[in-house]
Amino acid sequence: MKKLLSALLCGSAIVYISSTGCKEIGPAVNLSPAASVGMVDSVSTLSSAQIAALTADPHSVLVEEFTGQSCSNCAPAHTSLDNQVATNPSHINVICLFPYSIPQALPPTGAVHDFRDSASQNIANYVSGNGVGALPSAYIDRVPTSGNVEVDGSGPWSGLINGLLPATDSVNLALQSSYNSTTGLATIIATVTYASPVSTKQNLSVVVVEDTMYDIQEVPVTTTDPTGFENTYLYTCVFRDMVSTAPSGDPVLDTVATKVKGRVLKRTYTYKLKTTTPAINPAHCRVIAYINSTNGADKHILQSAQTKFTP
Repeated sequence: MKKLLSALLCGSAIVYISSTGCKEIGPAVNLSPAASVGMVDSVSTLSSAQIAALTADPHSVLVEEFTGQSCSNCAPAHTSLDNQVATNPSHINVICLFPYSIPQALPPTGAVHDFRDSASQNIANYVSGNGVGALPSAYIDRVPTSGNVEVDGSGPWSGLINGLLPATDSVNLALQSSYNSTTGLATIIATVTYASPVSTKQNLSVVVVEDTMYDIQEVPVTTTDPTGFENTYLYTCVFRDMVSTAPSGDPVLDTVATKVKGRVLKRTYTYKLKTTTPAINPAHCRVIAYINSTNGADKHILQSAQTKFTP
């Protein structure tokens, strides 16, 4: 997209916090996420007074944009999203995904970077079951439109985003991140608070996106740009890595039948910065987290949030 813009640990066990202190319930460290060194959960319940005062935070829409460097129509789609984000800067979170499966994602001749990532295709397969059909396209909160979660072409995006912004969520999501440049380790904390009872299952996903990356982008041919290519195009929101388990994310309190109002999950990821080409610049990165339903084919987003990778 162009022109955008502490956890309590008790040993190695899940920690339930109460007025009597920490109680160990069982194993907590999950080493399964490929990008994550470790994952630790602590679970608590707000006080009666806090529960009485608890309200749902404003909804933040997640836009997973499938795009490509050799896609001339993708540049106007980026601009369309830029305008939406500028209008609602705190309530739209964009992830730009460059799949391998479509030729238009192939970098043009002379490109310095190749933004394609197999995770982009895997995410599409997880959400829709049949990958990406066209570029540009997007999942808007993973809510189906006319029976299809993929919305081809950017024309409908603004209307769909505006229609979802007033949603009342059952889940509040807060995000923190800190990065140690010496060790290359980041500590990412996602706090999930249930603002109303939820009986369905959800997963939490955490991804790293990078801004301020310049390269060639195919653009529409105009009198001011007759070549059809912009050599110093500014890329932002580029998907760089998935901190949580790819592509589905990690279950949230999946053994609890009903997550009652006031239940709080604090999940701490210890993340090792990925070594890749082009190299990830921590100073240009943000962390985006989102919670999605895992009720069969329903993968809709309950809430999303973002923060800087390194303060």
